[in-house]
Amino acid sequence: MKEHYEAVLLDGCALEKGRLSLCTINDYKGNSFRRKTLYQVHCDDTKVKHSEFYESSSQAVKKFLELKRKIR
Repeated sequence: MKEHYEAVLLDGCALEKGRLSLCTINDYKGNSFRRKTLYQVHCDDTKVKHSEFYESSSQAVKKFLELKRKIR
């Protein structure tokens, strides 16, 4: 499943599950000139509050899946 989410993210799509999201932040902040691609995992669920940037898509997907399990 992790590989599937990472492939979707690398294709330029955002992932959302309720109040949890994962996206390539360069696509949304007007920062396409950035040399490094940044990924954001954001959650404002009542059980879990989290917002962090990652340079690695695999780390971002890992955190996304961890939070997804917590908010079930």
